[in-house]
Amino acid sequence: MTESEKRKRFESVYLDYFQAIHDFCNSFLKDGELARDVAQDAFFALWNNFDPAYSEKEILSFLYTTGRNKCFDQLRLQKVVESKIKDLKDTIYSDTFFLDEVTRRETYRIVRESINKLPERSRQIALLALQGYSTQEIADELEVSINTVKTLKKNAYSKLREIINNQYVILILLKYFI
Repeated sequence: MTESEKRKRFESVYLDYFQAIHDFCNSFLKDGELARDVAQDAFFALWNNFDPAYSEKEILSFLYTTGRNKCFDQLRLQKVVESKIKDLKDTIYSDTFFLDEVTRRETYRIVRESINKLPERSRQIALLALQGYSTQEIADELEVSINTVKTLKKNAYSKLREIINNQYVILILLKYFI
């Protein structure tokens, strides 16, 4: 059989049975668009394995079995996703998550704001240190001596403690007494 004849036979099968496979998938999924996608996947799998010599019974058996299996895959996936969404909602809507997240975001904001108040070189060193750079790597990056980095880092941390201490007390009070 030529490629053209194979394609015509497949098109005939597609036109004759697509709606039936779609409806079959929809009976499992209860979602017309998802059922259409799954039915198309079943026909795509058929095309990849298509032999024009297959009987109509073999083709239908393949399509219904593939459609059913793909529906079950979708239902399992939906169940996992729904479970994760439920867990996420439970976490997000809990008071402790809310207060922890507010505290975390405010802490980051305060630290960023405080670092921006430092002199230029101290700010650069503090930002590099927060990114995980070692003292030697900072010295190499800024082309200064390691002792300069140590001194500026010590001064920067001292200034940051002064700036942040007052604001951090407010965060602790917010978290534990509200």
